[in-house]
Amino acid sequence: MLEEIMPLIRDKVKLEIRNVDSQDAWREKYGTRVPIIKSDKKIISEYRLNHEFLQNYLNTSLEKL
Repeated sequence: MLEEIMPLIRDKVKLEIRNVDSQDAWREKYGTRVPIIKSDKKIISEYRLNHEFLQNYLNTSLEKL
C-alpha cells in the first residue's frame, strides 16, 4: 500500500508509519484490519487502498489549510 500512496501524498502531507503489532492496544483495536490509513482520528482506508476516496480526502483536507 505504501508504494501506492506515496505518489498521492508526496510533498503534501506528513506520513507516519506505525506497526500495529508493536503495541498490544493497537493489535487489539485493529486486529486484522491492516493496513490502515488514518488522519487524526478518522479512518481513511482499511485492508485495500481506495485510491479515489484517498485522493478526494486529500484534496478536501488540503483545501481547508
